[in-house]
Formats: sequence, C-alpha cells, structure tokens
Amino acid sequence: MKTGVRGHIPDFLLRDIGGRMLLVDVTTASKLDDPRLRALLQLTAATAAVLGWEYQVRTELPPQRARNLNFLHAGRKDTVQDRLAAARALRHESGPIDVQRGSELLGGGGQGFVRLWDLVAHGHAHICLDGLIELDSSVTFPATGGGAPWLHAM
Repeated sequence: MKTGVRGHIPDFLLRDIGGRMLLVDVTTASKLDDPRLRALLQLTAATAAVLGWEYQVRTELPPQRARNLNFLHAGRKDTVQDRLAAARALRHESGPIDVQRGSELLGGGGQGFVRLWDLVAHGHAHICLDGLIELDSSVTFPATGGGAPWLHAM
C-alpha cells in the first residue's frame, strides 16, 4: 500500500566562515508550478527556520549570467598576484572604477584584464554578471547580493 509520503534530501548544506548555515535546494523553474513540490519546499523552509538555518531554492541561471561565468572560467590563468593587495589598491582609488580603469590600475593591456578577471573570479571584486560586461561596467567592492532571479522564496 502506497502512503503518499515522499522523502526529500536537499541538495546542499553549507556553513560560511561565520558559522551561518545555508540549506539549498536546486530545481528547474518549471517544476515550481507543481503544488506537491512547493509544499515539500515550504516544509523544508520551515524545518530550516526552526533549526536557525537560512534556506534557498535555486533555479536556472539567466543565459547572460551563464555566458559571463563561462567567460570567467574559460579565461582562468595561473595569475600570480597578491589578490588582497590588488583588490585593496582598486578599493582605495578615488571615484568609481569601471572595467577599463580597473584593468589599467592592475597593469594595463591584456595582463590588467587577466588580473581583474582573476579578482572577480575569486570574489575580491564584483561585476554585475547578469548583463553584458563592457569596458564601462562598474567594478564594486565587496560583492553584493540579493534579488537574483534564480533564488525563490518559499
């Protein structure tokens, strides 16, 4: 006899360096229309809340973000730089910094861009990855979050 009880194991449980726990489920956006899945995810969210954990449901990345991440991944090089010192130098520059200016401050030419992409890939600098990366795209510190279209509230 089938009871209709469904088991569920979330996809990730992460602990950040501050000890905060994050429980993550990953699914496709189209599956979120299923009321049974939504109920299961809401139960998981309530369980996480009781445990004092943050809970997130994530779906597909927007196509442009996926392209930008692939670009950063494909361009990885063995960049020898003191990332903390390089990020500090950019942060202490007066006024806003865009991709062009950031690459100039990091040595100019192709090497300056490689060093900037290395900082972005390692979380020391932030560029909005949801749009085209242009020479005038803003570089910010530290990385900002929130409002991501692939995060869904339960």
